[in-house]
Amino acid sequence: MNGALPVGAEWDERELALLSLAQRQADDIELLEKVLKDQGPIVTGSMGQDRLNPIFTEVRQGRQALAKILEAIKLPDEGLNGRVKDRKKVAAAERSWQGRPSYRDAG
Repeated sequence: MNGALPVGAEWDERELALLSLAQRQADDIELLEKVLKDQGPIVTGSMGQDRLNPIFTEVRQGRQALAKILEAIKLPDEGLNGRVKDRKKVAAAERSWQGRPSYRDAG
């Protein structure tokens, strides 16, 4: 797992817990996808009607949960000497500069 990190960086306890949780979530998604493949996308509803397999919803929610877990793991940016960029702060800074003339446009 440390191969994904810049030289000298290490996962902290919180990140290791999140990575473990992400792996379990990914395993759950894989299992649900296998069940979905076996059952097919359409199942018979309680009144005999065809309906979308509810496992689709579970897979979608599992993927959303996995994305959220992975977002919570703050990966260091190699260009910052192992420091982490806060995505929310970066997005806020980008928003604050939108619509402003660039210093390049001044000349």
